[in-house]
Amino acid sequence: MSSNYWSQYWQEGRLSSFGDEPNGNYQGPTKDVWLEFFANIKADDLVLDIATGNGALIALALEAGLGDEKTKFVGVDYAKLKIQNVVLTDNPSVTFYDQTRAEQLPLEESSTSLVVSQYGLEYTDIAKTVAELRRVVRPGGRFQFICHTSDSMVLKINRDILRAARIISEPGGILETARKLVGLLDKTNNKGTPGTEKLRNKLNGLIGKQLDINERAFHSTNFPDFLSRLFGKSRPANRKDMVDQFAEENRGLIERLEDLQHAALSEQRLEALQAHLRNNHFTIQRCEPFFQRTNEVVGVLLRGEAG
Repeated sequence: MSSNYWSQYWQEGRLSSFGDEPNGNYQGPTKDVWLEFFANIKADDLVLDIATGNGALIALALEAGLGDEKTKFVGVDYAKLKIQNVVLTDNPSVTFYDQTRAEQLPLEESSTSLVVSQYGLEYTDIAKTVAELRRVVRPGGRFQFICHTSDSMVLKINRDILRAARIISEPGGILETARKLVGLLDKTNNKGTPGTEKLRNKLNGLIGKQLDINERAFHSTNFPDFLSRLFGKSRPANRKDMVDQFAEENRGLIERLEDLQHAALSEQRLEALQAHLRNNHFTIQRCEPFFQRTNEVVGVLLRGEAG
């Protein structure tokens, strides 16, 4: 897995991924199940968050007042992070290791009391990561993971967004038409010509087609918002640079969602994960579909402890 597009995502300051509000923290059943798991954090515990992102799970625990000044929280992520939440940045009990693999943790043997991951473990080399967790988690240490599954609503929604993002970047398609229109408007000092009107009509037709197919998915690519800024009344002078920047962001979105499709656990990969846990002396106490408010499956929850 390349970390570049996830680094791009976290550098935007987002706190969570695939949650109710990416710029805020997890809410609803997701928040509830984590606070329940964290409720028994004790002094001198070390809590390890795998694929922590910008620290959403650790922030949930700290904002709920769980643990004390002796409790340590460690977040590990392969991407470059941008931690901004003050409950994380101003807390000497919290340590983040970005650009660090879960398969090679910077922790001592039997040092960890709790290990958690929200939409993260499945992105790693699961066999190597679970073996590494056996090394660092002390006997009796607890784990809880929520992972993407290939049949979840999250995957279904993001498959549609991925399709829309790919269409935007197709040769001769939406983004290329917008780029040509910007170039021609710059040449004509924003004056309407038969050429600009032809391109504008083509662009509107291409956009209308995608809105008819799946309006929600198309809006989720952020292209409509980008277009409003590009051709808004302010008429920005750097429109070519704006198109280039959006093209890069859209490539990152495509790669991130392709990675999601690959990482999501099929039935076979979920069975393999459970086997790796058992083979490394972890006892699985719960393995069940995880539901969000709408009673739609958004992943699988695994909970247990180290033997």
